[in-house]
Amino acid sequence: MGLFRVFYNHLAVQEGLLRAFLFFVIKQTLEQVVTRFPVREIPFVLAVRTSPQIHYFTPLQSE
Repeated sequence: MGLFRVFYNHLAVQEGLLRAFLFFVIKQTLEQVVTRFPVREIPFVLAVRTSPQIHYFTPLQSE
């Protein structure tokens, strides 16, 4: 049981890192898109559902 718990924790850490990396890639892509095309609001449902422990990227409001 103890070994299973350690293995499960290892998987959880891996998944967390993967989610953080994916979020970073999505964030970078969105930043480039927002920079090229001024957008008022972009939904971040995917990012919010994916990882709650990361500070969310909010695009600068285009005046």
